[in-house]
Amino acid sequence: MLRKLLIRNYAIIQDLEMDLEEGLVIMTGETGSGKSILLGALSLIMGDRADTKVVFDPALKCYVEAWFDIENYELKAFFKDEDLDYEPSLCIRREITPQGKSRAFINDTPVNLNTLQVLCAQLIDLHQQFDTHQLNQKNFQMQVLDAVSQSQIVLDQYKVSFKQYQKAFHHLESLKTQQAQAIRERAFIQFQFDELEEARLKKGEKSGLTEELRILSHAEDIQKVAAAGTQMISESERSIVDQLGTIQHQINALSHAYPEFPSLSERLNAVTIELDDIASELSKISESVEYNPVLAQELQERIDMLNRLELKHMVQDADDLIEIQEKMEAQLSIFEDIENAIVNAEKELSQKESALNKLATELTQKRKAVISPIEKKIQESLSLLNMTQAELKIQLNASNKYLASGRDEVEFLFSTNKGGKLLPIKDIASGGELSRLALSLKSLIARSVSLPTMIFDEIDTGISGQVALQMGKMLKELAKGHQVIVITHTPQVASQAKQHFVVYKQIDKDRSYTKIKRLDAQDKVQAIAVMLSTDPPTAAAMENAKELIDLPS
Repeated sequence: MLRKLLIRNYAIIQDLEMDLEEGLVIMTGETGSGKSILLGALSLIMGDRADTKVVFDPALKCYVEAWFDIENYELKAFFKDEDLDYEPSLCIRREITPQGKSRAFINDTPVNLNTLQVLCAQLIDLHQQFDTHQLNQKNFQMQVLDAVSQSQIVLDQYKVSFKQYQKAFHHLESLKTQQAQAIRERAFIQFQFDELEEARLKKGEKSGLTEELRILSHAEDIQKVAAAGTQMISESERSIVDQLGTIQHQINALSHAYPEFPSLSERLNAVTIELDDIASELSKISESVEYNPVLAQELQERIDMLNRLELKHMVQDADDLIEIQEKMEAQLSIFEDIENAIVNAEKELSQKESALNKLATELTQKRKAVISPIEKKIQESLSLLNMTQAELKIQLNASNKYLASGRDEVEFLFSTNKGGKLLPIKDIASGGELSRLALSLKSLIARSVSLPTMIFDEIDTGISGQVALQMGKMLKELAKGHQVIVITHTPQVASQAKQHFVVYKQIDKDRSYTKIKRLDAQDKVQAIAVMLSTDPPTAAAMENAKELIDLPS
């Protein structure tokens, strides 16, 4: 669950800190107060790309930091796979520097955005206004069935078996492909293989040949420069080393007279040693480099041959030719006993498929068993939200192939009116109706599995009165086993809060700042009363607010 959120120098937020609790957390505030800015900051934590335009003060670093309790999320395997240190208390931080550079950290370890997105998908479920695309996704619809049917153990076994089946299937297909290619192309492959084998290829050879040819091509100049350098540094009558020795001797003679001379003498000595070493290296180079036209010709011919083979096989580097040669050798070897390999692969695939089919059948049975209860419970939930005529129909059809989650294809069909045509959810237009369906489904899932922190942004848009109160009670019930954060303009929903924050704007020196305040019991009554009437609220609104807060669940 999300424990703390720190925001510095983001949009119109200069400095903001929130300590969050379990249960239902409500955030209210006037339109434009900055609630969407808070979600924008949280989206950085979830791995969205950063925009330097959101920096409050361009001279300072912007950062958003979120602390989570993750002990119950079974994330140790993820941290191990990503080579990250696991702690039950997790800190995620995003930074945007004044230069526009964005960085992400998990427990102070730099990570890329993909890693951050994968992790946060298991920590935060964000549902924003009109954001109902998840309902249309087949993966989500199947997750509903599997959560309610308690199929996770079987599903995990199926996924392992599915990977084994895929591996066996692809292996067999590869063997068949190799066999067909070998039959058609054996003579051609053998010819190309013989040509590469005759070339006696060596890994990394080309770069060495090129370097050696370059040296040979400039051998006379290299030898001349190296010899001249040796002469100037240490072998001539007035060599640089001798001149430095004279200067050092003269400085040493006056070291008692000037305090800086001893240190200068030491530096001259170091320079002299370095120059002697350079002269020695140049001497070795002068003696070792010799122009050899015969060798140069042989090197050029070898390089030309490698270039020709690279062009022929359409690769960029001679080392790739070795890989091609090895693959050709493997193809020729496989051709000799390909029939036996295919027989064994077919037998293995049959065994894998049998095990996979058993698990797929078990998944199908478990899913079918919960379809009717799910449809009934969703209809009951929607009725509480004033959608008494709404109907959800779940179609589960057999696939003609094995899929990542079984041999089932699911589709949720929905109708909002009595006698109305059941259509795929994506064809239902009303955002308010879909929001209520989303809440009903997620509430149903929450009874069966451990969901992450759930955030609803104005899921109550378009409803009021008793329907809004029922939605508030449903959110409160959902929050008994999960942390639920709700941004709302509806007093009936806000009245159900365990923890209530108000977001507001403060103007200081002609500049607006977003602030947030946690409300105590009296402040909460005041805030809900304002939502019910005016600011300041009427006495009747205050009494109404108290009644809403004290209503039994």
